[in-house]
Amino acid sequence: MGFINIDITKKYPDFVLKCSLDFNDKINGIFGPSGSGKSTILNCIAGFISPDIGKIKIKDKILCEISGSNSLSNNNISINPEHRNIG
Repeated sequence: MGFINIDITKKYPDFVLKCSLDFNDKINGIFGPSGSGKSTILNCIAGFISPDIGKIKIKDKILCEISGSNSLSNNNISINPEHRNIG
């Protein structure tokens, strides 16, 4: 099992995301076409939204149990939002 283990399902009215990923402790990326669930996966990892089924583990700890010294920022995990500047 890797640094982050994801096994989730997130349901929307017109889309169902089923995701099983295992990230090691190296630099990782999530790639895919628009609407494929990349942001949903990242928002679940960050705790902004919750999966409908399944769980996310970081260092063998279930995400919802992580707090204090085990928080995302203390585990070297960050999410950089996309900025679009038009002008």
